[in-house]
Amino acid sequence: MNTKASIYLSFIILLFMTGFVTPGASLTSSNAPQTVTGRSPELQSVLPSCPAGISYGETIECSITSGETDSYTFSGDAGDSLVIRVQITSGNIDPTLSVDNPSLCTNFSYSNLLELTCNLPSGGNHTIYVSGSTGQTGSYNLHLQRSNNPASQTAIAYGQTLSGSLSVAPEMDVFAFTGTAGDKVIVRMQVTSGAPDPQLRIYNPDGTQLCTDFSFANLLEINCTLTASGSNMIFAYAGDGQTGGYTLSISKAPIFMDVPSTYWAWSFIERLYNSGVTGGCSASPLNYCPDSTVTRAQMAVFLLKGIHGSSYSPPAVGGSTGFADVPTSYWAAPWIKQLAAEGVTGGCGGGNFCPDSPVTRAQMAVFLLKSKHGVAYSPPAATGVFADVPLGYWADKWIEQLAAEGITGGCGGGNYCPDTPVTRAQMAVFLVKTFGLP
Repeated sequence: MNTKASIYLSFIILLFMTGFVTPGASLTSSNAPQTVTGRSPELQSVLPSCPAGISYGETIECSITSGETDSYTFSGDAGDSLVIRVQITSGNIDPTLSVDNPSLCTNFSYSNLLELTCNLPSGGNHTIYVSGSTGQTGSYNLHLQRSNNPASQTAIAYGQTLSGSLSVAPEMDVFAFTGTAGDKVIVRMQVTSGAPDPQLRIYNPDGTQLCTDFSFANLLEINCTLTASGSNMIFAYAGDGQTGGYTLSISKAPIFMDVPSTYWAWSFIERLYNSGVTGGCSASPLNYCPDSTVTRAQMAVFLLKGIHGSSYSPPAVGGSTGFADVPTSYWAAPWIKQLAAEGVTGGCGGGNFCPDSPVTRAQMAVFLLKSKHGVAYSPPAATGVFADVPLGYWADKWIEQLAAEGITGGCGGGNYCPDTPVTRAQMAVFLVKTFGLP
């Protein structure tokens, strides 16, 4: 045997011994990737074992050798919106990702980070394939998630700040919050450790992407308006191969310029607006005037919308309002006449309504309970709950029943302040609690 033949034979024997070639296998090269079902013991001792399956919210580590395709089975539901990410951690792999090989979806990249998104047409078991080109080897991390009802959610609410950590690239942390269509949402991601470039996405409840942004600085802020009500999702993640800690905060931009989210009655005022009961006190800019007092005329509008709904409009006023101090041309004349027609008010005495006088907290107790329970309603006798509402006070039982129903807790210090005018902020709380406005 000549020298060349001897060398060639020795090479073939070496391949058989190391498991790279099996008996009967062809030595002809091919660029077609192949699914690897096992590795030789020598190779297995060098490369980590790849699991056969993956679940939503999971990140796994594995490796690829030349021409290899790794496969991972997962269980999904019809309509699942997949988000699959692969991060190359070593070697020279140009990764390719596909689902169901690749009749459903596929993508590839010449960088170290690759993402694939697609929707499952049917439920059951599906397969993810990860491969590289011939001659490429290396390690990678694979992350699987879905944007509609993702796994491993962390609940967050408006006004809250939470801490998180991206410990393994390319994982994505998921935060769920309840929002209403039209909410103007502000999400901030602040890097606290490591060197991640913060990236954010907001998804609608159905898994469609609403907005996204990224930053090369340590702080990222994203602003967008929700288009659907329900459980919306925030995905927080980092750039190519990056890890680190962060804080995530979410807030809602206020509807009214003069009612910030830190204002004590902010949520009640916005619920009143969202229910269509008020449009504020000015349109440009949109203000609510929370600390202004409520007049008896304004109260008539508030109460009738609370009773009948935001779209309610009273009948035409006709030839008379029934009150000497409310001409038919007065802006709230139909509302005042209808409130009296429904028996909620009899006016302020002497045939008058006193439309521009402020409503006191004692008067409001009567108005609210009659609006809620009907004009024939009469509360139980008073027992002496508030220090400044003695037994025998004209509205004592109305005030105490308002407290008993959880609509008020008084004005502080064990008092109710019955003769104090009601502010527009207090009115919002009263109306939302009385009529159960969402």
